[in-house]
Amino acid sequence: MTTTTNTDAKKTNKTNKTDETRTEKKAASTTPAALRPRALSYSRTTATAARVLRQLGHDPRTIVLLILIPCVMLFLLRYVFDGNPRVFDSIGASLLGIFPLITMFLVTSIATLRERTSGTLERLLSMPLGKGDLIAGYALAFGTLAIIQSALATGLAVWFLDLDVTGSPWLLLVVALLDALLGTALGLFVSAFASSEYQAVQFMPAVIFPQLLLCGLFTPRPDMH
Repeated sequence: MTTTTNTDAKKTNKTNKTDETRTEKKAASTTPAALRPRALSYSRTTATAARVLRQLGHDPRTIVLLILIPCVMLFLLRYVFDGNPRVFDSIGASLLGIFPLITMFLVTSIATLRERTSGTLERLLSMPLGKGDLIAGYALAFGTLAIIQSALATGLAVWFLDLDVTGSPWLLLVVALLDALLGTALGLFVSAFASSEYQAVQFMPAVIFPQLLLCGLFTPRPDMH
């Protein structure tokens, strides 16, 4: 009689432990999904963008790379072709699309990858922050920098360095802005596959160089067959 009672008690304990284990696993799998918001939130997206901009503000070298380097390169090219302004006019518009594309690609891919390798993204994803809010926040932050960079470079080239364009200068600004946003999108895309900053830079030949060859800088696009 005692043996039967002990056996029933052991079976009951095993059943209770199994139920508790299943409950814990179910709670562990459902709690993060319940805490994490499903829809995009304007406040969370802007908060993420503000955090990224504040972090970039503490890195002066990144700001110099984004804002000043394209302007310095345009100054240098204008000085090199000062004796023949037509050369600068023929390549200046293409360079206004290339510089924002390259710089935004580098900064976006490396900055995003650095936050992932340092564990910042994992800590953010453990909070009630959706992946859509996170990606939109990064895109908004780097997109804002792309707008500033494109506006400064285009304004400098057209109204200060006397770049002569066939069409409207405002259309050139729109194209430069779209190229900068393209570099931002490609940088975010590449950062998902690279495991180090060195690998992110290695993606440049596969992603950026085809853009340089097909943009018309070396050969006019109508002459390409």
